[in-house]
Amino acid sequence: MQPPFLPLLLGLVREQAAGLLEFVDRDGFSVLMRAMQSGIEKLKVKAAFLLQNLLISNPEHKDVLCSMGMVQQLVALIQTEHDSFHEHVLGALCSLVTDFPRGVRQCQELELGLEDILLERSQMLKDQEEFREELEFCEHLLQTCFSQPEEHGMDR
Repeated sequence: MQPPFLPLLLGLVREQAAGLLEFVDRDGFSVLMRAMQSGIEKLKVKAAFLLQNLLISNPEHKDVLCSMGMVQQLVALIQTEHDSFHEHVLGALCSLVTDFPRGVRQCQELELGLEDILLERSQMLKDQEEFREELEFCEHLLQTCFSQPEEHGMDR
């Protein structure tokens, strides 16, 4: 059962600057992450969808999210057994890296293994129309985060 406050929260933070400030001040992004980690499918989907839309309409919060480890937590969520909810997590991750180099750099961290996850997921989803949007998110992340030439002078 979804908490009764979620639809209200969606309306408040999407349309009202004061509501968004209150949301951020009260650690609302952590609440969204906990909702995405819950066992309640509808809650997970709505939380990921809200995160994605907040990032699109309020990109100034990307730095805060990167500082709190949101990239790593979103990647951990897509490493679980495949679920339709992953489409929304990948959408949120796409929003976090779009026009934001810090988000891209965090996605490129080798220990995350995101490139391999995305390649495997893309292979699994190809030719399945019902997962077309999720596949597009995978392709966008691969293009944005992993298609740049490597800087070989930076090897350690």
